[in-house]
Amino acid sequence: MKNKKKARIDTYSTIYDMDVVVANELVTLKKLKDLFEYTDGKELEDLYTEWDVVTGLVKRKSDGAYTVLVKFNKISDSFVSSGDNLLDMIDVCSHEATHAALDIYNSVSAKVDTENQENFAYFVAYIAERIAKTLLNK
Repeated sequence: MKNKKKARIDTYSTIYDMDVVVANELVTLKKLKDLFEYTDGKELEDLYTEWDVVTGLVKRKSDGAYTVLVKFNKISDSFVSSGDNLLDMIDVCSHEATHAALDIYNSVSAKVDTENQENFAYFVAYIAERIAKTLLNK
């Protein structure tokens, strides 16, 4: 019997005192609205369910903490399997991780420095790995 995939929201801490939250495609907009709002206090819009993947800065309703939300909406069953689909997953995870890292850097007034890229590269890799963990149900 095959394991049925469930809605999953994972929260990952970062060194910048801002979490990265990853929600898979089974998490509803209603659930996200219960947990998060935009940083200006407005309700999340359908944008979080219309695009294949959306990454953005939100505010957690429970404590007001700024958080980066990565919401997946369209993932095929084969997206995380071997071959080209695995390469697609790596591409999407690194792409969204870059958005997340830049959102956090912007929020804490940190700068991406082309003369000293190592910290940023490690941070993007850390976030990409956490995104993949959620997608792979690890």
